[in-house]
Amino acid sequence: MTAVSKKLAPLRILQILYKYSDFDHPLWQEEIRRYLLRDYGIALERKAIGRDVSLLKAAGFDIGVIPKFGCYLASRIFDDEELCLLIDAVLSSDIPEEKAQTLMKKLCGLSNKYFHCSAIPEGQEKR
Repeated sequence: MTAVSKKLAPLRILQILYKYSDFDHPLWQEEIRRYLLRDYGIALERKAIGRDVSLLKAAGFDIGVIPKFGCYLASRIFDDEELCLLIDAVLSSDIPEEKAQTLMKKLCGLSNKYFHCSAIPEGQEKR
């Protein structure tokens, strides 16, 4: 691991929280450590992750903590209901199908891996 990788750890932790967490799916520091190693090749100790999460909170990111369960990204640009509404609007518009698919994937990307919208037709990939 390079020094640059370690300096990017807070950003990578934020990306992990963005992709894998919400109120119903908080992450323990150990889970964040595993994602850091697997996805970015960054090896950090649990205490360093705790310090980086505190740094992110101090920088103004809305990171919630549930004692004994972990932390999660508490707010996003759009909540899941708003994303479903936007996806429904895309599907009911006259936008060509290829462009509509691209827009739906981008909208789904604004949530986490647990996002599900009933407006998306069955069998279509969300990501």
